[in-house]
Amino acid sequence: MAFGVANIDAVETWTTVDETADDGTLDIDVTTCMTNGTTGEDCDEIKEGTFVQKVVMDIDPASLITLSIRFFLNSIMTAGNNATYPYTDANSVSGTNPNSQAYDTAGAYVTHVISAAAIAELGESPPGKCSIRLAADGTGAGNAKSKLGEVEIDFTIKTFTVAGITRDKDEAVLVSMGYQIYKRTGLAPETLSLSKSGTSNGTTGAYTEELGKGTYRGLVVKDVTPQVFDIGPPMILSDATASDDVFSLGKFSSLINNDIVHAYQAGSAALPVGTGFAVDTDLHVVQQSGDTCKLSTTSGGSAIDITVDGDCILVGKPQVS
Repeated sequence: MAFGVANIDAVETWTTVDETADDGTLDIDVTTCMTNGTTGEDCDEIKEGTFVQKVVMDIDPASLITLSIRFFLNSIMTAGNNATYPYTDANSVSGTNPNSQAYDTAGAYVTHVISAAAIAELGESPPGKCSIRLAADGTGAGNAKSKLGEVEIDFTIKTFTVAGITRDKDEAVLVSMGYQIYKRTGLAPETLSLSKSGTSNGTTGAYTEELGKGTYRGLVVKDVTPQVFDIGPPMILSDATASDDVFSLGKFSSLINNDIVHAYQAGSAALPVGTGFAVDTDLHVVQQSGDTCKLSTTSGGSAIDITVDGDCILVGKPQVS
């Protein structure tokens, strides 16, 4: 697990409708805005049905476990609600799974804890980041609004330590090789975003990297003339829960029922425990739905009963040439 305070990459203001019936202060109000208890600092005004804020965070949404956001409410706003909504992509905004919170006193911070459903909807914009929108959606007299100064994000993420050895397609170990790990960010056609890169050990060819939940492809650069690139099969960082025997895959895994995968340990993280679950053996995808699936020891068979939660790496069955 990793804990921390997010790097807020950008805060963007955009308009949903033309502003009407306002008190004369438009988007930026320098003189009366408050942030951290002080006045005279720039901040943005959120007014019901008019202005919203999109906050872009340098967090991979697939790795998020918890997310909360808090922001300062200026003393001139009226009673009502503020809300956070998942922002799905650059061109659309989801109106579902809002996190609304009523307020009746001003001049204080309010904190919104983002629901698991909303976290699952967070879009990547661009890949490796996510964003939510803040809105005043209250029904207080005179239109609910707030003055948004500093925004603070608190979050918990899960990361996987991936240990590998640079090899070529014939499984020969390659030492002191450049490697690159790309995250799959979409399908049809497949799109990839560079996540990690480095040089493998000069004696063993080993390397380790910390990655968030998702689907990745490893690439080994062979330093010959001309250069040769060996691309590995999709590598899915997954966790399994004993309560429902489900393997959570993250986005864009492309796994479908009857696919065969092999499981491997993700660094020092404990593997799932269940009858028939073993590393480097054929496991069959069953009951695939969205970004989750179950695994079976036979094609179309009963799902493995996971008795202890755990983390693992799922890789398409190696092809033998």
